[in-house]
Amino acid sequence: MFTVIQSILVYGIMVWIMTYNAKRVLIKGIVPITFKQFITNKNILFPLILFSLLAAIRWDVGVDCRSYIYGFYKEASESELAKGEILFYGIQDFFKFINLTHIPFFFTIAFIQLAFIYYGLRKKPEVLYFFPLMFVLYGTYWSYMNGMRQNIACSIFIFVILLSVERKWKWAIIWVFIATLFHRSAYVLFIIGAMAYLSKNIFLNKYIQLGIITVCYAMMGMSIWQGLEDLATEVLGFAGYEEGTQEHLLETVFEINFGFRAYLMLFANLIVIFFSKEIKKFYNSTHFNIMYNLYFVGVCVWVLFYGNHGIERISMYLTIFIPVIIAATLYYLYKNRRNQIYKLCFYAIIILLSVRTLYDCDAATKSGFDTVNYKTIFSQEITFN
Repeated sequence: MFTVIQSILVYGIMVWIMTYNAKRVLIKGIVPITFKQFITNKNILFPLILFSLLAAIRWDVGVDCRSYIYGFYKEASESELAKGEILFYGIQDFFKFINLTHIPFFFTIAFIQLAFIYYGLRKKPEVLYFFPLMFVLYGTYWSYMNGMRQNIACSIFIFVILLSVERKWKWAIIWVFIATLFHRSAYVLFIIGAMAYLSKNIFLNKYIQLGIITVCYAMMGMSIWQGLEDLATEVLGFAGYEEGTQEHLLETVFEINFGFRAYLMLFANLIVIFFSKEIKKFYNSTHFNIMYNLYFVGVCVWVLFYGNHGIERISMYLTIFIPVIIAATLYYLYKNRRNQIYKLCFYAIIILLSVRTLYDCDAATKSGFDTVNYKTIFSQEITFN
């Protein structure tokens, strides 16, 4: 129970401070145009530093995170060097070269992750207002210091979408290539990004969207993924996963059903979809349309292939937009809260995802492998043999 209370306090304070600073940015109405304006804005810089510090000293985030910690203190293997992810391992080697611990390295990685999200959304400060809350409550935060390399690529993709909207094609291509130097799977962003841009004028009726979600739910558990197994295997192989790991990811179905927590997340997304037409009109931009389309496809994939770890890894470039679009929806509902239905739906989303998060924290303490609650590395005795 102490661990849960501690986690609520740490995550709660982090979200509150990040939200307060986002509100200050919104009130001031100053959109940073250049990177210098962005990085010197104290209401942007402070949340980035706070997030990075808390992420850097977290412990037991997941299996991948542990391997990064242990790997930091060992020589890089030939398989790691062969992946070509030279930016990630280059940053790691720099901190090893100057004889620092993994904590400054993790701080830098976390800073890069969140900075690209904030920079990609800087022209929509209203979305950033509720983003910290949704980033935590939807659970995206839990993975960000675990699958660190791919999450950097996901964050860069949010920035790439802005570049594509601004028709800065050369820079969009360059940044996708840079993302591949953190995680090879980012090569798929050339395809996903192109398809997302081409669909910028497509926005499905909300009832069609709800119908598609219903079909995805009905087809869940019918092993649809098996028909895509060969393609998924090729994608995972291209991303640098070894043959045995590919099979493990695709065959691993989490030992949970589409249960209580999943339904809470689904209902929150259904509220978003129900108001999609109004939200589209409210933001009235190609940028929002593209992000929403990626969000919707991400929700469909999440429902259809629920529990398949391999598909989950591939679809991360879509599901990263879920907390973004839910945050955008919350701001719309908040602005129209005088309408009792809008006010009710605003609180419904927050309550649904809050209950889901509390359930996650409590269940994690009983699971024997708690990667959700907040713990620091300073309370651990770690040996590197």
